[in-house]
Amino acid sequence: PKKLELPTGRQRGVCRWFLDKKKYGFISSGDGDDIFVHAVDVAEEIVEGDVVEYSVAEFKGRSKAVEVVKVEGAAPKAPNNNTEKKKTDKDTAAAAEKPAAAAAEKAADEKAEEEQDHDDDDDEKAPNDDDDDDGAT
Repeated sequence: PKKLELPTGRQRGVCRWFLDKKKYGFISSGDGDDIFVHAVDVAEEIVEGDVVEYSVAEFKGRSKAVEVVKVEGAAPKAPNNNTEKKKTDKDTAAAAEKPAAAAAEKAADEKAEEEQDHDDDDDEKAPNDDDDDDGAT
Protein backbone atom coordinates (compact mmCIF):
# COMPACT_ATOMS: atom_id res chain seq x y z
CA PRO A 1 0.00 0.00 0.00
CA LYS A 2 1.08 3.52 -0.79
CA LYS A 3 1.86 5.80 2.08
CA LEU A 4 -0.18 9.03 2.31
CA GLU A 5 1.80 12.19 1.75
CA LEU A 6 0.30 14.93 3.92
CA PRO A 7 0.98 18.53 2.99
CA THR A 8 1.31 21.05 5.78
CA GLY A 9 -1.50 23.38 4.62
CA ARG A 10 -5.15 22.89 5.56
CA GLN A 11 -8.09 23.90 3.44
CA ARG A 12 -11.76 24.64 3.98
CA GLY A 13 -14.63 23.42 1.93
CA VAL A 14 -18.27 22.39 2.04
CA CYS A 15 -19.52 18.82 2.09
CA ARG A 16 -21.31 18.32 -1.22
CA TRP A 17 -22.63 14.92 -0.19
CA PHE A 18 -21.62 11.96 1.93
CA LEU A 19 -23.11 8.47 1.89
CA ASP A 20 -22.70 6.73 5.26
CA LYS A 21 -23.76 3.46 3.67
CA LYS A 22 -20.93 3.59 1.14
CA LYS A 23 -18.57 5.46 3.48
CA TYR A 24 -17.50 8.15 1.05
CA GLY A 25 -18.49 11.48 -0.42
CA PHE A 26 -17.15 14.68 -1.88
CA ILE A 27 -16.15 18.07 -0.55
CA SER A 28 -16.39 21.21 -2.65
CA SER A 29 -13.07 23.00 -2.31
CA GLY A 30 -12.66 26.75 -2.42
CA ASP A 31 -11.33 26.61 -5.99
CA GLY A 32 -14.47 24.96 -7.35
CA ASP A 33 -13.10 21.42 -7.58
CA ASP A 34 -14.62 18.49 -5.73
CA ILE A 35 -12.34 16.33 -3.66
CA PHE A 36 -12.99 12.73 -2.60
CA VAL A 37 -13.34 11.92 1.10
CA HIS A 38 -13.53 8.48 2.74
CA ALA A 39 -15.14 7.80 6.12
CA VAL A 40 -11.83 6.69 7.67
CA ASP A 41 -10.52 10.22 7.13
CA VAL A 42 -13.48 11.95 8.83
CA ALA A 43 -13.25 12.75 12.57
CA GLU A 44 -17.04 13.05 13.03
CA GLU A 45 -20.10 12.52 10.89
CA ILE A 46 -20.49 15.04 8.08
CA VAL A 47 -23.53 15.78 5.96
CA GLU A 48 -24.33 17.91 2.96
CA GLY A 49 -23.69 21.57 3.66
CA ASP A 50 -21.27 21.09 6.57
CA VAL A 51 -18.25 23.39 6.45
CA VAL A 52 -15.14 21.26 6.92
CA GLU A 53 -11.43 21.74 7.26
CA TYR A 54 -9.07 19.17 5.78
CA SER A 55 -5.67 18.39 4.41
CA VAL A 56 -5.12 17.06 0.92
CA ALA A 57 -3.12 13.91 0.32
CA GLU A 58 -2.17 12.10 -2.85
CA PHE A 59 -3.37 8.51 -2.82
CA LYS A 60 -3.06 6.20 -5.83
CA GLY A 61 -2.38 9.18 -8.06
CA ARG A 62 -5.42 11.16 -6.94
CA SER A 63 -6.15 13.83 -4.37
CA LYS A 64 -8.28 13.02 -1.38
CA ALA A 65 -9.31 14.87 1.75
CA VAL A 66 -7.78 13.57 4.97
CA GLU A 67 -7.98 14.63 8.62
CA VAL A 68 -11.43 16.07 7.89
CA VAL A 69 -12.92 18.05 10.77
CA LYS A 70 -16.36 19.65 10.79
CA VAL A 71 -15.96 23.38 11.42
CA GLU A 72 -19.58 24.40 11.12
CA GLY A 73 -22.71 22.30 10.72
CA ALA A 74 -25.05 22.70 7.81
CA ALA A 75 -27.74 25.30 8.26
CA PRO A 76 -30.99 23.70 9.36
CA LYS A 77 -33.19 23.01 6.41
CA ALA A 78 -36.16 25.31 6.27
CA PRO A 79 -39.58 23.81 5.62
CA ASN A 80 -39.90 22.99 1.97
CA ASN A 81 -41.52 26.18 0.76
CA ASN A 82 -40.54 25.39 -2.82
CA THR A 83 -43.67 23.28 -3.20
CA GLU A 84 -45.81 26.09 -1.85
CA LYS A 85 -43.97 28.64 -4.00
CA LYS A 86 -44.44 26.51 -7.09
CA LYS A 87 -48.08 26.12 -6.22
CA THR A 88 -48.37 29.87 -5.71
CA ASP A 89 -46.56 30.57 -8.99
CA LYS A 90 -48.76 28.03 -10.75
CA ASP A 91 -51.89 29.51 -9.20
CA THR A 92 -50.73 33.01 -10.18
CA ALA A 93 -50.12 31.87 -13.74
CA ALA A 94 -53.51 30.15 -13.86
CA ALA A 95 -55.17 33.25 -12.41
CA ALA A 96 -53.45 35.40 -15.02
CA GLU A 97 -54.55 33.05 -17.79
CA LYS A 98 -58.22 33.07 -16.74
CA PRO A 99 -58.85 36.77 -17.45
CA ALA A 100 -56.89 36.52 -20.68
CA ALA A 101 -58.89 33.48 -21.75
CA ALA A 102 -62.14 35.15 -20.71
CA ALA A 103 -61.21 38.31 -22.63
CA ALA A 104 -60.33 36.27 -25.72
CA GLU A 105 -63.60 34.35 -25.47
CA LYS A 106 -65.55 37.58 -25.03
CA ALA A 107 -63.82 39.13 -28.04
CA ALA A 108 -64.59 36.04 -30.12
CA ASP A 109 -68.25 36.15 -29.02
CA GLU A 110 -68.48 39.87 -29.87
CA LYS A 111 -66.93 39.25 -33.28
CA ALA A 112 -69.35 36.40 -33.93
CA GLU A 113 -72.28 38.66 -32.91
CA GLU A 114 -71.01 41.43 -35.21
CA GLU A 115 -70.75 38.99 -38.08
CA GLN A 116 -74.25 37.70 -37.34
CA ASP A 117 -75.60 41.26 -37.17
CA HIS A 118 -73.80 42.06 -40.42
CA ASP A 119 -75.37 39.00 -42.08
CA ASP A 120 -78.80 40.03 -40.76
CA ASP A 121 -78.31 43.53 -42.20
CA ASP A 122 -77.41 42.01 -45.56
CA ASP A 123 -80.59 39.93 -45.48
CA GLU A 124 -82.69 43.02 -44.79
CA LYS A 125 -81.06 44.96 -47.63
CA ALA A 126 -81.19 42.13 -50.14
CA PRO A 127 -84.14 42.17 -52.51
CA ASN A 128 -86.72 39.57 -51.79
CA ASP A 129 -87.13 37.32 -54.79
CA ASP A 130 -90.59 36.26 -53.66
CA ASP A 131 -91.97 39.79 -53.86
CA ASP A 132 -92.51 41.01 -57.38
CA ASP A 133 -93.38 44.66 -57.60
CA ASP A 134 -94.54 44.36 -61.21
CA GLY A 135 -98.14 44.08 -60.08
CA ALA A 136 -98.76 40.78 -61.81
CA THR A 137 -100.40 38.00 -59.87
